[in-house]
Amino acid sequence: MTTPSDEPTTILNQNYLGTTGSTEFDGLDTFDVEHLTMLNAVTFETDEFTSVCPVTGQPDYATVIINYRPIAFAVESKSLKLFLMTFRNKGHFAEALADIICRTIHDAVLPEYVKVTIKQKPRGGVALDAVAEWY
Repeated sequence: MTTPSDEPTTILNQNYLGTTGSTEFDGLDTFDVEHLTMLNAVTFETDEFTSVCPVTGQPDYATVIINYRPIAFAVESKSLKLFLMTFRNKGHFAEALADIICRTIHDAVLPEYVKVTIKQKPRGGVALDAVAEWY
């Protein structure tokens, strides 16, 4: 006898994995989690996030923390990694990055809540944390 959590997981929206190069990757793959009745939160964290300062063109390094509570779908982690890599050559302020990533997670999985924190590494002695939330 199988329990709901023993059911195989199927990626429902696999549009992006297997694409060549990170510059074309502009979305997220998701999978069904409705049968996971005890799942309360998902947290992703990476300290390998890079983007470009829109003013100076200098690289910006940051830690990205994504926390969300899925309802029916969850984000596939490799697709998230590829999505985050698309920012490495794009010029965005940290505040905009937090907002873009938060909106993308929200639109992909329609969670109960999502919170994205960008912890930018200090440049010129100034560190920056930007937080975007949707409840």
